[in-house]
Amino acid sequence: MMNLHDYQAQFFDQLTGQTNTDFIHSIQCLNKTNEAEQQIRLAVYQNNYAHSLSEALKDSFPVVLRLIGNDLFTAMAIDYVKSTPPEKASLLTYGKSFIDFLAEHPQCGSLPYLADIARIEWLYIQCFYGPDDEPINMNHLLEVDEDQLAQVTFTQHPNCYLLNSEYPVLEIWQANLEDEVQAIDLDECEPSQLLMYRDEDLNVVPVHLQPLAYEFIQLLFGQYSIESAWQLLLRRTNNTLEEDELYALLSYFLQLPTFTNLTVNRG
Repeated sequence: MMNLHDYQAQFFDQLTGQTNTDFIHSIQCLNKTNEAEQQIRLAVYQNNYAHSLSEALKDSFPVVLRLIGNDLFTAMAIDYVKSTPPEKASLLTYGKSFIDFLAEHPQCGSLPYLADIARIEWLYIQCFYGPDDEPINMNHLLEVDEDQLAQVTFTQHPNCYLLNSEYPVLEIWQANLEDEVQAIDLDECEPSQLLMYRDEDLNVVPVHLQPLAYEFIQLLFGQYSIESAWQLLLRRTNNTLEEDELYALLSYFLQLPTFTNLTVNRG
């Protein structure tokens, strides 16, 4: 007779479509049914499993659902569910790799921006349900000795994310959140370089950044010091940046909940 662990493992294999004849025969002995009846009973669990996870994906990616339609989304979601079971109990964490699944799916080739739309929707969930943490106060920077200011590094806020897309996915995503979608001239829109964060009122705010600002915050999130990040930007722009631009960018990001801590790299 199977122990509980083996029973659960084999039952889960059945849920994901992996037929195990030995398992079916073993549970036939428990409820005294024939194989055909047992297959029908198992099919109920299989359908509920696929349906519940597919519906969870629809809740997480509503704009993707709207763009490709319910039938195609459902078919793709079921394929994804069969190959990708949840790793955690919370469905809020389910579907991250669905983004790559969409990017590689042949039926999504006519919508090259679809994976980045999914990426926005995933980051929205992470921002909204992420852990609470106090952002640093801008006055903390004033407490640093002036001769060490350039060596300051920052810790990225856990509810703050960056997204870089060659497509105007912010405009596409926001337009498809409305009841009636307005036409968008994609040729008139810029690529999306976004900063996403959760504000004090628990709203997820996507901010479109100019390339210079995006590069700067990306470097700071990567644990570059203020001086190192600035020197890299100077080289990339052939030393055309002014110091005032550095202070303006830094001041802007410090007014947002982008960092939780600062450290002086005394080395």
